[in-house]
Amino acid sequence: MTVRISEVGYLLLPFLPAAVLLFSFYLRHKKELSQSEAPFDELRRRPAGESNRLRVVELDEKIDPWLMTISVTPILFALSLALQKQSWMAALLAFFIVTIFCLIAERRLRPLLRKRAAYRLGFQGERYVAEELNQLMTAGFHVFHDVPFEKYNVDHVLVGSTGVFAVETKAKRKRLAHGEEKHKVLFDGTRLNFPGGKWDTDALDQARLNAKTVSQWLSSATADHITAHPILTIPGWFVERSTRSDVYVTNPKQIRSFVLNLTENPLTAAEIQRASHQLEEKCKLPIE
Repeated sequence: MTVRISEVGYLLLPFLPAAVLLFSFYLRHKKELSQSEAPFDELRRRPAGESNRLRVVELDEKIDPWLMTISVTPILFALSLALQKQSWMAALLAFFIVTIFCLIAERRLRPLLRKRAAYRLGFQGERYVAEELNQLMTAGFHVFHDVPFEKYNVDHVLVGSTGVFAVETKAKRKRLAHGEEKHKVLFDGTRLNFPGGKWDTDALDQARLNAKTVSQWLSSATADHITAHPILTIPGWFVERSTRSDVYVTNPKQIRSFVLNLTENPLTAAEIQRASHQLEEKCKLPIE
């Protein structure tokens, strides 16, 4: 038994410096938190894609333990086999146990990885659109991102002299294929038609719901009659519209021209101030 313990200690010895380093980092971090605090406790406005970023973080917390376990389990079995006499039976048993565990992990990880990829793309898409929308501030617009409501968030809200606009971002990957039409989405007034026969109406419904929610909330909060215009933007795609619709479907680069030239439902300076104040209060982000 003494030999076995010494062998285990010999194999674990290389892990000791890493364990000491991690423990020292933990103690240092805990000490810094107890002796200082952040100079501010909130952001005035939420950054673009904040909800999707938090979902990615939440999924990372579920994915990382699985990945860590997948990495460590074979090492532990290898150490265990190294401490025993050579046995093909033990090696085969370890192989089957690790294989079964990997199959279980693959079944659990696949949907989590798929969700994380979707949220990451959504986060990147909202940031891309935000860079275009933020340029409207030079034209006197107030720009808000990731505006929180009870069950969901509105990706972007614009407030300016030409009105209020609720912008929904739909980030969709392009399939690598030959042909010039693979980058184009056709909007026929009813649905989005993507290459390969795929189509979508959910994004249009979400854009309408966003505008309705923003209109009702701002009208109630400001006592002004405010009607938000729904915009659906698809970053990285060329949008071809065959008819007019209540939802303006476009590439992000075309939003500026649309909102600056619209003449329906303009706002007075006082209405802009009241609407912007309510949105600023709603979009404050506490820092934890």
